[in-house]
Amino acid sequence: MIKYILFFLVFIQFSAIAQKDSVNCSIQIQDLWDLDLNKSTVMVDFNLVVTYKKPEHKKFNFLNSTIISIDTLVNDDSAKFFTVRIIAELRTNFDFNSYPLDKQKIIIKLEPYLYFDELVCFSNKKQNIFIDKTNLNGWKTDSIRFSNPVSVYKIEESNGENIYKYSAVLFEIPIVRKRQFFYFTKFFLPSLISILIIYIGFLLPPKQIEPRLNLSLGSLFVMISNFIVIQQMLPSISTITLIEKINIVSLVIISLTILFFSLSYRFKDKFSDRIWYKLNLWFVVSSIASYFLLLFLLFRYSN
Repeated sequence: MIKYILFFLVFIQFSAIAQKDSVNCSIQIQDLWDLDLNKSTVMVDFNLVVTYKKPEHKKFNFLNSTIISIDTLVNDDSAKFFTVRIIAELRTNFDFNSYPLDKQKIIIKLEPYLYFDELVCFSNKKQNIFIDKTNLNGWKTDSIRFSNPVSVYKIEESNGENIYKYSAVLFEIPIVRKRQFFYFTKFFLPSLISILIIYIGFLLPPKQIEPRLNLSLGSLFVMISNFIVIQQMLPSISTITLIEKINIVSLVIISLTILFFSLSYRFKDKFSDRIWYKLNLWFVVSSIASYFLLLFLLFRYSN
């Protein structure tokens, strides 16, 4: 019984949508360039192709862009079809949580002037294409995704709060960094080398505190320098990136090792060399296991 009720409700919903007018929108990307991660902007050159039923369906608002130029290529009222070429600066929100293994989305969003009750927008996936290669240095693109969300606006007016709905057209262009492994290794290698250097100190007796601490402090300075370099390359963001989390884990391991070396020197005469050997071995095994376990968890839940 419940299945029949749900089917009936879905049928009513699709019947209501079918009674509305609709427009078919698609884009043809000519070029993408000048990606600015600090400003969260990118330049785009694309053709907007629209098939409509009524002349009033030809008007759209571009929500996340500044139009630089717009030229009409085709305007056939008899065929209810037009194509315009648009050059615009797009504004989008970039997600740096997985930096430098991050995957970003370039978004083109537009809305018709008519309300959702009057007009519904849709797109044919096969019509959204790249006409030419893009010029996003260091990034690669391979697809254009389409979705049809409903934008809801609540506006306070003289007669109270009114709700307005529009059938938005949302195109998403996923972009991925080229040579991600090389890019990540460039930042991760100093962290790994610092951890390996500090463990060399465990080959020295606990009484040789000076060379132990020198190795530890050298690793600590390398980590701090690497942290500063990463901060300079990133825009001002409120989130902690993947590579920053890895550096924080490395800093914690190095700090704990320095503390262990200091305690070893402080209590060097209270235990035999055999006991100190076992304590050193226990610390090395447990810290390495903890380090790689934390790295695994960071990679596992970075996306």
